Amino acid sequence: MIKSKLRIFSISLVALLVITSSGLVFGAWYLKRLEDTVTEKFEGRKWAFPSKIYSDNYLLYVGVSLRLDDFAEKLRRLGYFESPSTPKAKGEYRILRSDGLIEIYLHDFDYPTEQFKGTLVRIGLQGTAVTRIENLATGKELFSLELEPELVAGLYERIWQERTVVKLANVPPLIVKTVLAVEDERFFSHHGVDPIGLMRAMWVNLRSMSLQQGGSTLTQQLIKNFFLSDERTLSRKIPEALMALIAERKYSKETILENYLNEIYLGQKGSQGIFGVWEAAYFYFGKPLSELTVGETALLAGLIRAPNRLSPYRNADLAIKRRNVILAKVLDDRIITRKQYDAALREKLPQRALIKVTNDAPFYVDYLRRELDENYSSAVQNKEGLRIFSSLDLQLQKIAERALVEGLKKLEAAHPALRRKGGEEGLEGAIIVLRPQTGEIKAMVGGRNYQKSQFNRVFQAKRQPGSVFKPFVYLAALMYGGQSGTQ
Repeated sequence: MIKSKLRIFSISLVALLVITSSGLVFGAWYLKRLEDTVTEKFEGRKWAFPSKIYSDNYLLYVGVSLRLDDFAEKLRRLGYFESPSTPKAKGEYRILRSDGLIEIYLHDFDYPTEQFKGTLVRIGLQGTAVTRIENLATGKELFSLELEPELVAGLYERIWQERTVVKLANVPPLIVKTVLAVEDERFFSHHGVDPIGLMRAMWVNLRSMSLQQGGSTLTQQLIKNFFLSDERTLSRKIPEALMALIAERKYSKETILENYLNEIYLGQKGSQGIFGVWEAAYFYFGKPLSELTVGETALLAGLIRAPNRLSPYRNADLAIKRRNVILAKVLDDRIITRKQYDAALREKLPQRALIKVTNDAPFYVDYLRRELDENYSSAVQNKEGLRIFSSLDLQLQKIAERALVEGLKKLEAAHPALRRKGGEEGLEGAIIVLRPQTGEIKAMVGGRNYQKSQFNRVFQAKRQPGSVFKPFVYLAALMYGGQSGTQ
């Protein structure tokens, strides 16, 4: 009996040791796997940068004809907004129709060969003709002026992440302190997971009987954004906490904070997702981080919780309400003074229109992508952040599209026999506009409606030129035939 019990105890002990050893081996393997994942992300490529296709520059010079309505629309698409007085910040403009004057504070822009710094200029008009261009900063008269090219389209995989990476040293301390006060005020005290913060969040949520606060640290939020989904489950929370602890053990607080400020999602601009505080500052306020006011800083930090719902573009009242909550928090934490708080409460949201990148030249962009495919892989195009400066003139592009549609409608009306029988498809055509001196393509319309058919009849359709080509043949004959006859 005793021997039997000893045998059972021995077997149980061996089984327990095997299970424990297996668990330890598996646990060690799992932690090593998580550590390798964290290391690869922090020390390898963190983000994919979409390539961008730009139009040609918009050139103004003395003597050129300029329609004010068209020019104002051009400025709006470039992200400028109208000011009631003389522009004081980059991205503002004013039109004085009665005086025939336009004042523009130009944006900065990085061209391939130079970095242009925006300045205040004034354009004088007589009727629709430009009579004078003046640099108000220097008082010098200019013969010509270039507006920066328009962003036509982006090349990306799945999600267009619009992001400009900034070093932590270049982020103003007020922004850092405000974000930490809102998202993780014990950031420099915990080791990736904060039990005190978690218990406080649970208590607040229990008292309000709703989800008012989250217990995740800033490090956990970064890990979630880097690797995991938004699903709130235990199966996600456990690896999130473990990876946060690993990240805190391997990397400094400053490294983690810098990655967070560049990674955080802060809004949407059409197909573009706005990521990182640097990009958000330009998206919402049209200025660099160093120029943000106290109120703008609080609004930016308040967006982190729900950037689309709290966006000033979508709901100004909610955005202001959230901003004021953040201002009260940083005042209580003595990050700002009462004077700064009172001044920030009086700040008004800038009246800026939300300009979306809509790809107004889809046939041209498709053609350009075929050209790029010959020299660059899709991985390079979608992740390396190339800037592609094209010869496209968006104003000519719109004129060409309108001319094609209206021309085909007139042709069908004048010659009913040309209408296609059955179905809704009508006559098709194509237009290409070239600059004769250089051969640059200024506009391309490959069909009547890109949404219905992406077939580009400019270069994909094979047609005989017919009599259209005769003038070129006659010209060659006259030029070269005449020369041979005189020799």
